[in-house]
Amino acid sequence: MKTEADIIPRETSLEPSTSIKQSYRRILLVFVFNLLVSFSAYYLSLTQQDKISQSLTMTANQQLGQLVWQNKNCYTCHSIYGLGGHLGPDLTNEAGRRNRDFIQAYIQQGSIGMPAQKLDEKPLQQLIEYLDFLNKTGEFPTHTFPAHPYGYYSNIKQIF
Repeated sequence: MKTEADIIPRETSLEPSTSIKQSYRRILLVFVFNLLVSFSAYYLSLTQQDKISQSLTMTANQQLGQLVWQNKNCYTCHSIYGLGGHLGPDLTNEAGRRNRDFIQAYIQQGSIGMPAQKLDEKPLQQLIEYLDFLNKTGEFPTHTFPAHPYGYYSNIKQIF
């Protein structure tokens, strides 16, 4: 039969065991690591924010080009970042796909789907600078939808 001395150990210590100490050390190490990562990410965001805001600031000519865009109602047919008309292509990254001379000739001469815009040289250059600015702000994925000769009804028939 077991006595009380056998059940309760004589040398009891108030200090935690080594496995508990190691657990606390791991938790502290993870906490310090997360703290360092958080502070470094915060610091990088502060230093990079000035560079981003400087590159996304429009010049006076680019702002005037935006006014040309609005006054000539380009947004009724074209879109920027998918917002606007959908008769013409999205022009967010058009300055990155085409060279300056092509854009200038296309605006002045027009095409079958786009009427010629009779712009003076200065507003034309401002509009092209605005398109250059839009291209620098990032890429916008354009979506193409297949044209069906019978329109929406043919799509429904394919689904069912």
